[in-house]
Amino acid sequence: MKADPYLLDLRRSTKDPLTDNNIIKADIFAAKFFPKTRIVNFSDIKTEVTMEQRAFNISLIISKEEISKLIRSLLNSKALRPDSILNEVFKVVALIIIKDLVEIASYCFANGTILKSLKEFITVVLRKKGKKITLS
Repeated sequence: MKADPYLLDLRRSTKDPLTDNNIIKADIFAAKFFPKTRIVNFSDIKTEVTMEQRAFNISLIISKEEISKLIRSLLNSKALRPDSILNEVFKVVALIIIKDLVEIASYCFANGTILKSLKEFITVVLRKKGKKITLS
């Protein structure tokens, strides 16, 4: 895999040499931002839902391809999540954690679970040049 010119060379510790390998960089970022705390087994969770339980006729099982396409579509130089991790970094780390993302997204989607952080947003009002501001 070709080195990404926007990601600086990284190393796990000060004793290790710098690397420009994106796979190794993704592993370093994953270890930093997603520390292994415990193993979770989602295999006993039912993700099948009957048509009577659904309001929309869409699949509740999210595929690896759908998640990959969504992650690739994220804009570079942006951090759309509260953790402020840039999308370029997330795109590299996602290569390692894609299977877990698919399982978690499918579970949340099938069970109607929405993370608290996804319910929060910040609205920024931008003034356009040439427009008059009127207070009513």
